Amino acid sequence: MAFGFSEGFCSQRRNRMNNTYVKQKLDELHLIDDFLFFQMMNHPKYGPKFSRLLLRLILGRDVGKLHVIPQKEYYGEDTDLHGARLDVYLEEEEPDFLLDFEDEGVPSVYDLEPEKKKDLESKDNLPKRVRFYHAVIDSHSLKSGKSYGNLKNVLIIMITDYDPFGLNRMIYTVRTGCVEEPDMNYKDGAQTIFLYTKGTEGNPPERLRKLLQYIDGGRSEEDLEPEETEALEIAQMVNQIKKDAEVTVKYMKQWEKLQKVYHDGQRERSIEDIMELLEDYGVIPEELHKKILNEQDPDTLKKWHKLAAKVSSMDEFAAKM
Repeated sequence: MAFGFSEGFCSQRRNRMNNTYVKQKLDELHLIDDFLFFQMMNHPKYGPKFSRLLLRLILGRDVGKLHVIPQKEYYGEDTDLHGARLDVYLEEEEPDFLLDFEDEGVPSVYDLEPEKKKDLESKDNLPKRVRFYHAVIDSHSLKSGKSYGNLKNVLIIMITDYDPFGLNRMIYTVRTGCVEEPDMNYKDGAQTIFLYTKGTEGNPPERLRKLLQYIDGGRSEEDLEPEETEALEIAQMVNQIKKDAEVTVKYMKQWEKLQKVYHDGQRERSIEDIMELLEDYGVIPEELHKKILNEQDPDTLKKWHKLAAKVSSMDEFAAKM
């Protein structure tokens, strides 16, 4: 009975410590972090307002009514084809003012993607990945039998804390054009904007520059100035999101999932190392093989790993484990 009480007490203490740790980590997140950015955009109260403020500063114009669509995972037509995960998917009703790349009379779709350097698989593949995102969005925005004129304007906005092209620009605007006639009007309704939060070249708008520095954590809320009304509003919404109990629970679940993935990976590596050491002494008996594979305790696997490195035979390992 005493053992059960002690076990329960320790479990409760671990849970409290985990909750405190997770809450602290949530407080340390910045908008460049995918989890916080998505929670902001997808929040029923703050999402549309945050989206409008952000797009206003990026595009230099007010945006119309936005429909915030939850995080989407688009899969290929069969299991051999790539899928695309779109972090934040916004659709705007026809705006009062059109950008250069937009066609009149069709809605605009915005896909905003924050990306940290540590999350980046390959900077060299970024343009092709963005091209794939455009293709996926296009394939889902035009219903069968509809005219190509109904294809939606698509703007993908990548917010990165690394320089995607090495030219130190804060803003890289990419759209389709004609090589022979650069000034030729070619409106295909597609555009990509790469925002490098630390870029200095190209005279970016001051309000956008300061906001991007806040987004990647280079500036805190205390650094924001009174005239930065949009950034201050965004910072206040961020504070409310971080205090939201549901957001905390979601972050806790994500943290636990990542911890499990990490520990499962560690466990698999430990088992592989043990097996590799034992195979030097011949074929591992089936019963011993199963016992090692079924072991879940990381401390036991660590002990066996050390033992496998010291013993001089399979029998010695089995006797001492």
